[in-house]
Amino acid sequence: MSEKEELEKKLRELKQRRQARTHRSNIEETVENLVRQKEAKSIIPEEEQKTEIKNTSPIKQQQQNQQKQCEQQQANIQPQKIRNMEFVQFVGEINIVSKEKQTYEVKIQCNLDQEKQFHNQPDYVEEKEKTQSMKVQTSNTQKQEQQEIIKSPTQIIGNKQQIFTQPEKVTLSQEDISHITKSKNFLDFFHRSSKLVEKVLEKDQIDICALEDIIGQQVHNEQNVTKSYLTHYLKLKDTQYSQNRVITSLEWSPNRNDLLLASYSQNEQGNINDPVGLVALWSLGLKSRPEFYCFCQSQVTVAKFYPYQENLILGGLYNGQIVLWDLRAKTLPVSRTSFTVGHSYPIYSLDVVGSLNAHNIVSVSNDGKLCTWNLSMGTMLQKTVDQQLQNAQNSTKQKQDINVTCMQFPQGDTNNFYIGAEDGQIYRSQLHQKQNNSSQNIVSQCQAHDAMISSLSISNDPNGVHQLSGLVLTSSFDWTVKLWNPKQGGEFKHIQTFDYSEDYVFDVQWNTVNPTIFASVDGEGYLDIFDLSEDIENPQYHEQEGILFIQIQQKYIYLKDKYALNKCKWSNDGLKIATGDSRGTINIYNLDKKKNETKK
Repeated sequence: MSEKEELEKKLRELKQRRQARTHRSNIEETVENLVRQKEAKSIIPEEEQKTEIKNTSPIKQQQQNQQKQCEQQQANIQPQKIRNMEFVQFVGEINIVSKEKQTYEVKIQCNLDQEKQFHNQPDYVEEKEKTQSMKVQTSNTQKQEQQEIIKSPTQIIGNKQQIFTQPEKVTLSQEDISHITKSKNFLDFFHRSSKLVEKVLEKDQIDICALEDIIGQQVHNEQNVTKSYLTHYLKLKDTQYSQNRVITSLEWSPNRNDLLLASYSQNEQGNINDPVGLVALWSLGLKSRPEFYCFCQSQVTVAKFYPYQENLILGGLYNGQIVLWDLRAKTLPVSRTSFTVGHSYPIYSLDVVGSLNAHNIVSVSNDGKLCTWNLSMGTMLQKTVDQQLQNAQNSTKQKQDINVTCMQFPQGDTNNFYIGAEDGQIYRSQLHQKQNNSSQNIVSQCQAHDAMISSLSISNDPNGVHQLSGLVLTSSFDWTVKLWNPKQGGEFKHIQTFDYSEDYVFDVQWNTVNPTIFASVDGEGYLDIFDLSEDIENPQYHEQEGILFIQIQQKYIYLKDKYALNKCKWSNDGLKIATGDSRGTINIYNLDKKKNETKK
C-alpha cells in the first residue's frame, strides 16, 4: 500500500470515530432526560393523577397512556457505554392533536300568512307582530346548537347585544325643497317617470271620438258608406305648442308601430316666445301630450326618422338648412348644414337612400337643386345636381329650372327617382348620370295635371309580384288624383283619373302592405280610401273630419267645422292611417284587417 492510501484510510477511521462519539453522547442525553422525567412524575400523588385522568378527554388519556408506555420501555434500558456503536435508523411516532373548528349557519324565516297556508304552520306570532325571525345555527364536532331570535327592538347575538333603532324623519326646509326640485337630476327623473305614469293611466280611458263615429253611423244609415271599413282610433292634439299650426309632414317610426313624427309650420298667431320650428314625437300610449319636442329657428317643412339609429331625427327647413336632432340631447339640433353650401330655398322633400353600410341623405329644394349628404361625416355635402330642362328648340339658351314640390325614390332603387313640379309635370330623373359628359339628369317627363302637383306616391308590394306594384299616384290642386304607369318604354302612361274631390287634393299615399289600397285628403277635410280591387272609380270610405253632432228632441243636427286635411300617412303594417289638418290636430284610424290582405 502506498502512503496516500494509508492516509485516506486513517482519515476515514477518524470520521467514523467522531460520528460514533456524537451518536453515543446523544443517546446518553436522551436516557438521562427520561430518567429525570420519571423521577419527577413519581413525586406527584396518585390521587392528583387520577383526577387529571378523569378531567382529561378520551383522546388526551390515550395520548398519555402511549407516552407512559414509551417511558417505561426506555426506563428499563440501563445507560451503558457502548463502543464502536453506529446509528442505523431512528423511528419515532408523532401524534398530531386535532383542532376544534366551529361553523355557523344563518337562516331567515318569515312568518307570513302564505307560508302558514302552504306548510300548515301554527301561529307563533300575533297579527300585530308579523315580523321576520332569524335562526342562527352553530355546529361543531361535539354537538349542534340551534337558536332562534325573533326580531324585536333588541336582539342578543352571542355575547353582544344589538339594538335596532328606526331612522329619524328628516324635515326639509323650503329652501332645500326648491333646490332639489330645480336640480337637473330631479327634473330628468320627473320628466321620464311622468310619461310612464300617464301611459298607464290613459290605457283604460274611453275615446270620445270613437263614440262620435258611432253616432255618425246611426245618423247616416241612409248613406252607402260602411263605417266598419275604417274606424276612428285616436285623436292627438297638443295645446301647449301645436295650436294654430299647420302639419307639414307625418312619418311613422320604421322600428316601432306606436311612434309617429309630425312637423309643424310657424304659429302666425303666437307670441315672440313661441318656437318657430316645431317637431313633435307622439306615442300612441301617451295621448295627452307628445313624447318629445324638437325646436328650431326656422319653419320645419319635412321631418324624417333616421332609419339606422332610433334616437336621430332629420329635418328640412324653410331656410334651406338640414338639421339633426338627437333625442338624448334634449330639444335643440346637434348638427346643421351651412348656408354657404347646399340649399338656399325651402326644402320640401327629404329621404335616406341606400343600405345600412352605404347610404346617403338626399334632399331637394324648391329651386330644383338636389343634394346628397353623408351623415357619418357630419352631414357633409357629397354631390349637387340641378334639376333643369334643356330647351328643345334652341340648345344655346339657358336651361330652365324645375320648381320641385315633391320627390320619392322607388323602394330598393338608389339611382332613379320621381319628382313633381309646380307646372303640373311629373319627371323621372337619375341621381348618377350614365354619360360623364352629359349634364342632363331628366330621363322622361309628362304633363300630368293642370295645376301644381302636391304629392306623389309609388306603390310597393312587399313580395314584388303584384301587377299594381310600381305604379305612381299624383295629387294636384286641380282637384284630381291620377294613376300612372312609368314602366312601358320609359314614358308615363295614364291609367285612371279620380275626380271625387271638390277642393285641392293635398296628399295621396299608397298602403304599405296592400298595393290596391290608397288614401287621399283634400281641402274640405275629407279622407278618401280607395280599393282598386273593389271599385276603380269611387272610394270605399269618404268621410269628413270635424263634424259635431247635436241631439235636439230625438233628432240629430250636425254642424260642419271645416278644416283642411293636408297630410296622411300609412303605418308600416298597413293597419293604421294618420291624418294631419291645418289646425295642428292628428287623427288616427284603424283599417279592417280583412281589407288589408293582398289580392293578386
